[in-house]
Amino acid sequence: MARNDSKEVERLWDTCPIYQYRARDLEYKARFTAITLITSVFFEKCVYHYNIIQRANTYDLLTDGMSPSENETISTKVDHIRERHISLLIALYRGLAEFCTQTRLNYEDLLKTIYIEETCRDIEIYFALEVEINPAYIQCAKEMFLEYWHF
Repeated sequence: MARNDSKEVERLWDTCPIYQYRARDLEYKARFTAITLITSVFFEKCVYHYNIIQRANTYDLLTDGMSPSENETISTKVDHIRERHISLLIALYRGLAEFCTQTRLNYEDLLKTIYIEETCRDIEIYFALEVEINPAYIQCAKEMFLEYWHF
C-alpha cells in the first residue's frame, strides 16, 4: 500500500488466511440464564409457602388433646397463617402467569420445567380453595420475576 501497488495489495488480500469463529448467541444465553433463575426462585418460594402450610396442617393434628379454649386460640392463629400462605402461594402462581403473558412466554411449558409437584405432591389442592388473594401479592410476584428479565 505504501508503494501504491494495488495489484499486490489485492493478491495479498485474496491469499490471506480466513478464520471462522463460533460464539453462542449472547441474547439467547442471557434469556436462558434468566429463565433458570426465575424458575429457581419460583420453586424456592413455592416450597417455602408449601412447607409452612404443611406445618400448619400438622399442628392441627397435634392440638387435638388441648383444652377447647386453648385449642381455639391457637387454631385461629394457625388458620390465619395457613390461609395467608395459601394466598401467597396462589399469588405466586398468578404472578408467574402474568409475567409469562407480559413477556410472551408459554406459562404451561414453563411450569413443566419446574417439577414442583414432585416436591410438593399435593400442592394443587390449595388452588381449589377459596381464599382471598391480595392483588398486590400477585403484582409483587410478577415484578419480582420481571426484575430478572431485562430484555
